[in-house]
Amino acid sequence: MAHKVLWLVIFTIVSVLGARPTPILAASTAPPVAIGYRSEILPSRQPTNGQFSAPRVLTKTLTLADLGYTRDETLQGISATRSYTFNWPDAWDVRPGNAFTVEFKHSPVLERYSSLAVDWNGVRLGSILLTPENADGGSLTVSIPEDQIDKGYNQLRIVLYMGIHDDRCEDPNNPATWATIQSSSFFELSYDLAVPQANLGDYPAPILDNSGLIENSLTFVIPDDATLAEMNALALISAKLGQLAAWRTLTFQVLNETEFAALSQPGGDVMYVGQADRLGVLRSREFPFVFVDGEQVRLKSEDGVQVDPSSGVLWMQNSSDDPTAVEMVVTGPTDEGLLAAARALASAAVYPRLRGQLGIVLHTPEPSGEDNEFKQVITLEELGYRDETASGTRQQSLNFIISLPMQWQVLTEASLDLHFAHSKLLHQQKSSLTVSVNGSPIGSILLDNDNADDGHSRFIIPARQLKIGENRITVTTSIELIENYEDDQECDEEYIAEAWVVVFSDTRLNLPGGPAMLALNLSDYPFGFIGRPDLSDLAFVAPVSPDLTIANAIVGIAGRIGRAAEGETLAPRVIRPDQTETSVQTPYQILLGAPKENSAIARLNALLPLPFVEGSNDPKPNAQIARILPPNGSTGYVQAALTSDGKPRLVVTGSDSQGVEWAARALTDPALIRDLNGDLAILDADGAITTAYIHKPAAPAPITPSTQSEPSTPRWVAWLAGGLFLVTLVLLLLIAVSEFMNRRKAGKSHESPTL
Repeated sequence: MAHKVLWLVIFTIVSVLGARPTPILAASTAPPVAIGYRSEILPSRQPTNGQFSAPRVLTKTLTLADLGYTRDETLQGISATRSYTFNWPDAWDVRPGNAFTVEFKHSPVLERYSSLAVDWNGVRLGSILLTPENADGGSLTVSIPEDQIDKGYNQLRIVLYMGIHDDRCEDPNNPATWATIQSSSFFELSYDLAVPQANLGDYPAPILDNSGLIENSLTFVIPDDATLAEMNALALISAKLGQLAAWRTLTFQVLNETEFAALSQPGGDVMYVGQADRLGVLRSREFPFVFVDGEQVRLKSEDGVQVDPSSGVLWMQNSSDDPTAVEMVVTGPTDEGLLAAARALASAAVYPRLRGQLGIVLHTPEPSGEDNEFKQVITLEELGYRDETASGTRQQSLNFIISLPMQWQVLTEASLDLHFAHSKLLHQQKSSLTVSVNGSPIGSILLDNDNADDGHSRFIIPARQLKIGENRITVTTSIELIENYEDDQECDEEYIAEAWVVVFSDTRLNLPGGPAMLALNLSDYPFGFIGRPDLSDLAFVAPVSPDLTIANAIVGIAGRIGRAAEGETLAPRVIRPDQTETSVQTPYQILLGAPKENSAIARLNALLPLPFVEGSNDPKPNAQIARILPPNGSTGYVQAALTSDGKPRLVVTGSDSQGVEWAARALTDPALIRDLNGDLAILDADGAITTAYIHKPAAPAPITPSTQSEPSTPRWVAWLAGGLFLVTLVLLLLIAVSEFMNRRKAGKSHESPTL
């Protein structure tokens, strides 16, 4: 027992020394302000004051709740750990002064040797004793050395050592051994904005950052009088970027060259998209791949050879206005060349072939065009996680935050394909694994020798347990070692080397795809309005003379639909209104613009839930819809309709340009997407949405008895049946007569003689 007391004294001294506050290099004297982890307030890669001349240290405070760990977590047992993943953005250079403060509560009856420790990437940063003085609320601040922070994946681990008796071996399952890690625990981050490397081989970086901690944004700049080909290029690029963004935040805006030139402080990533002769920036600025020949803009390769008219040109350089951003040019000598360049950015198969700042695109692969089903698979690796290990006996947990993209309407059950392995020293009847989603268990399995080396298990997730935005999947392991391996006299040992479970990063979350019902419903957007996963059968129908409102609508909707797309090459297209009837290659169509500007909407008018007065942008009166005069005269409409041959149409329209803008936002804004329902959505203001079901699905016709007479019986069958009946009747009569005669004879033979 003496050696136990000695080890207890040593551990207490070490814990107290580790609990001493560590000085933090403060970058700002102002108190930190926690920001929410929401798309509208995520920090951008760019500073907001427009000053880029001198490097500076920036600070940011983020809570565990901001990172998606929105609930306080209670840990129980004499030894317990919690792991949190922190993805450091590529756009941030680490600076000294980073720290983490854990805020906690714990059982007031814990013995004073109980402690809490914080590890970062496997390195112990500090610890604190859990005493009655901090039972109702305590905190520990540890500094994180800058050389311990990796760009991309980092792991924070909180380790608890608890007991309520002098000998904690008596407390392995005592419910009084608990501590709560509060979601208000926070990071204080210190960084500088990195100067990106302009290299097409890194695309979609740096436009898309590896971390969800910052907002990705891109400004498209197009010629003042954009053509249909330039709109088509925008749709291709934005759809693919939307797919690549997956769970990360990405916003677009489209400006023409005149508007962009008028900006006082242009900043952020910019992409110029247009045919070379029409793109003014190629004349006003010097680019190594451009030379002006009289009235024409010529494009050349690095060795000075003029680019073929059907070839596309890609260029990336550091921004002249913002050193933390890049500029890209997507162009070609002709519309054909421009679309070749845009298709290159819409095909991930092209990216490995790009190098340096200049790319000449001669040919791009065509989409497969296969009618594959949408799989909607997210792996932990795609979310920035590596293989995660829970070590030690008793209960341990691993947390994974999965952000469901805003357009995914989880209407049916999903599934988690868990890939794992574990130690073969675990007790096969007493070791288990439980998966929870947003705090609610969805299934448990035993850990045995059959799944030790390469375990696979599917867990069904009810639709009600997933939500758009942040979802927390927790894998909890309850581990005991085989009998006679764990020594009761050595319960202080955590047996980390022997007791472990690893969850592999190729673990997959499978989300349902396809519409929720057979009838056309806006709530099925986007799956109910797209066919092939590569979008090759989808067309945006734009007015003949599209303006910036239409351009922004195409970019926003294409980017949102792109998040639901699959395949290396995406191929949505933009067509004119007069092409809708003859375009058999695009049975799925999204019609954009006011009815007077887009003749395709006018031709579909009779089939719309809320048709318009002929030759106007005003809807016809409908008894089911209230008629309200909007304050500024603008109204937006999103309508779902089926053509006479059963092809889906999504109509994004309005009383004027502002109404069209509001309608388009209903298909891009996550809060509004959740409110879509029925076949009609009306927007009387920005963000104010009302929905209705005008063309309700018809009830199935009742099944009535058929009035058709029964088929007649063939005559020979009737004669045969009659003959058999008569024969059977005769036989029965003969048998009856024979039986009667036999009984009569038997009766006479038994009569007595007369005396």
